[in-house]
Amino acid sequence: MRIAVLIFAALAGHAVAAVELKAGPRSFRMDPGTLRLESVSAAGKILLLSDGQKGLGRPGDSRTTSAGLEWDLPQAGLTAAMTADGETCVVRLTLSRPGAVTWPVVAPDANVRALILPRGEGNWVPPGDEGWAEILHDENSLTEEFALPCWGLDLGPQTVTYLAPDPFDAEVKYARRNDRIGFSVTRKFTRLDAARTWEIRIVFGAGSPIQPALEYRKWLQAQGRFVPMAAKMQTVPAAARLFGALHAYVWGLPFEARDVRNWSRFLKTLAGAELADPASPLGKVWAALPEAGRKAVRNLLRSEWKYDYVKDEVARALSGLLSTRALDSAALAAAFPDALEPPETWGDGISTAFLREFSESGVDRACLVTNELSAADTRPEVARLADQLGYLFGPYDSYDGVHPPGMKDSWETSQFDQALFDTGGVLREDGTPRPGYQGKGKVLSCAAARPYLEKRVRAKIGGVPYTSWFMDCDAYGQFFDDFSPDHPATQAQDCAARVARMQWIASTFGVPVGSEGGSAQAIVAAHFGHGVLTPALGGWQDKDFDDAHSKWYLGGWWPPEEPTVFFKKTSLKSNFRRASYDPRWRIPLYEAAFHDCYVATHHWGTPSLKFKGLEAVTALLEQLYNVPPLYHFTRKSFARDKAGILAHYKFFSPLHRRLALVPLTEFRWLTPDRLVQRTVFADGTELTANFGDQRWRGEGLDVPAGSIVSRQDAATSSYRPAY
Repeated sequence: MRIAVLIFAALAGHAVAAVELKAGPRSFRMDPGTLRLESVSAAGKILLLSDGQKGLGRPGDSRTTSAGLEWDLPQAGLTAAMTADGETCVVRLTLSRPGAVTWPVVAPDANVRALILPRGEGNWVPPGDEGWAEILHDENSLTEEFALPCWGLDLGPQTVTYLAPDPFDAEVKYARRNDRIGFSVTRKFTRLDAARTWEIRIVFGAGSPIQPALEYRKWLQAQGRFVPMAAKMQTVPAAARLFGALHAYVWGLPFEARDVRNWSRFLKTLAGAELADPASPLGKVWAALPEAGRKAVRNLLRSEWKYDYVKDEVARALSGLLSTRALDSAALAAAFPDALEPPETWGDGISTAFLREFSESGVDRACLVTNELSAADTRPEVARLADQLGYLFGPYDSYDGVHPPGMKDSWETSQFDQALFDTGGVLREDGTPRPGYQGKGKVLSCAAARPYLEKRVRAKIGGVPYTSWFMDCDAYGQFFDDFSPDHPATQAQDCAARVARMQWIASTFGVPVGSEGGSAQAIVAAHFGHGVLTPALGGWQDKDFDDAHSKWYLGGWWPPEEPTVFFKKTSLKSNFRRASYDPRWRIPLYEAAFHDCYVATHHWGTPSLKFKGLEAVTALLEQLYNVPPLYHFTRKSFARDKAGILAHYKFFSPLHRRLALVPLTEFRWLTPDRLVQRTVFADGTELTANFGDQRWRGEGLDVPAGSIVSRQDAATSSYRPAY
């Protein structure tokens, strides 16, 4: 039973009128003029839940409602309402006009051991930690900053969860107060919003570092909004192929230097290309080559084919003809009789030859994504073989931006037509177009893009039998208000449109759909995502990432068949190591919410083997959370890393096939330094990882340093990364 009371209480040492709700042993007390909120336990212990704010004006009298209390703040155009039920308090703030409201202001007091933040997979952040203070100092939209619309306070024996049911148009801003890290959340309401209520639910729960995710999951289930993978598989049974699958992007040219069987014969033929009859097969090749390709041919002839990089230049030139369909493989083969391998074997990562090597190595489950939209357009036999081998195989697609036709330094997925460029861009409130990624073109309206999307996807799958589809950006968490009169949309409507188009692809073609990231609001329709376990890194965070002279340089986009940004191993600064890789600060929040709903792994820019000295800890985190690794493959890179990849796969794949539809229910630290950790799944499976340098023994287990042990009932197995 709720008891609503208007009292005078001492808040922060000042005598002010306060409103208080009591339901069960705990009461919730708010200053109606500043919105400062405290909880008071049965023992009288006070915890600050939100600090107060100035400038809201004098509040009106509080009034009792059927649900709790409410009052007006006329100067701010605001109505505040509180309800309480047991260990839960709900605060609703309603604006009478477009504007913004800030609440809560999370200022952790001495009772708080750590902030629990769903940044990517999840972070455990002591408020007084200087290392974290260097990381958390900016602001970002809530749906981009947090993969789940919740966060928490670790009190030791208890956890406080804050849940935002409607997180759109909200911004997280970090700030330090009394040398402790905190943050505020500001919800903006534009003229597009029909309703202007900001709600935060606060729940006291068990003392688990993953409790906020468990509370969010429970809330979704109560609202009928939780969609497990088992339900998605009713529409897309092929999603079962994700279970136990490693994830990889496949690269390489459609024609490689190795596809020349006889270089002597190839060069003799090539020497006559410039003077060949334009109607002959060889003449057609020469006519189709751009000037850069002709220069590469001349260089090769002069070098007497001694230099591999010159061979690669010619292979790139010929690959360009195949990729743009200026020439087909049959015509190229006819130009060089008996000098080339059979056309059906050509190519690198996107080839039947690689798939056979890959399968013969022992990998029988994989989710393979092409490096760009049209990379496999001329290789339907590769998609067919991938399907026969049990792999998922699909292209990398995007509808996030639109560029003017023919723009220099554009990319294929943003090229449509002039009409869409002229009318399809998202407009800001002042009527100007919102610039696209890297400032190029415009952000593309989901509504305007939809007919183009349907036409493109139908055509691509009609030509190549893809078994999956990757939609860049749709689940990233970046949503837009669109003030265009032709296609207006709130952020919530933008999200709904992204969900709808992923659902359309999945249901129309029966293929699992993947996306960048895994925003909780967008994964209802998606099956897998790249960017939760470790998110994207780039120059927007640290200029050294883009500086080719820096030891921290992530790499560039050359060579096109194996860009160093994905294949080059590099070092990582300590602050980024702490945020994304140091197991002492990592917690599986996302998996606690969605392990049996969505298969999440790394961003393509932070693959499993990217960072020097972090390969082993990355592998252990993947195994502990029971999420797949992510790689970039050419035939050469797979051969180089094969031993470590296969050892990882041998442990991961059987476990994930069994656990993919099983919730992750528990996470614990087993040592004070937090380097021995355990996850527990609903079927009783325990995964115990030792990130330390000393053997750990306990609870009937012996876990060597740098290894992980799986236990279900009495059966155990172990793995130590071979990196």
